Amino acid sequence: MTTATLSPNQLTMTGDDWLSSQDKKAIARALATRKKAASTCAKKLQDAVDALNALMRACNECDDGSGVRSADDGRVLLVEQMMEYANWLDSVYNK
Repeated sequence: MTTATLSPNQLTMTGDDWLSSQDKKAIARALATRKKAASTCAKKLQDAVDALNALMRACNECDDGSGVRSADDGRVLLVEQMMEYANWLDSVYNK
């Protein structure tokens, strides 16, 4: 799809027909870099979730009040949010 829009001072041409091979390669590299970074981020988020879960279990075993007290504990919410984002990254970038 190609479009040309005329503004008072500039003609803008967009679409695949107007991209040079160098532009296409740059876009492909950027997309590949983003995909790799998203995959790395998802893995590190999962590692952080595992570490935080281990910490919460250790705190609960101490039975000194440092354990998780309720579902709205910040640690529980953080785990949920990190898992949600890691799963989203996997679903979008690791197809």
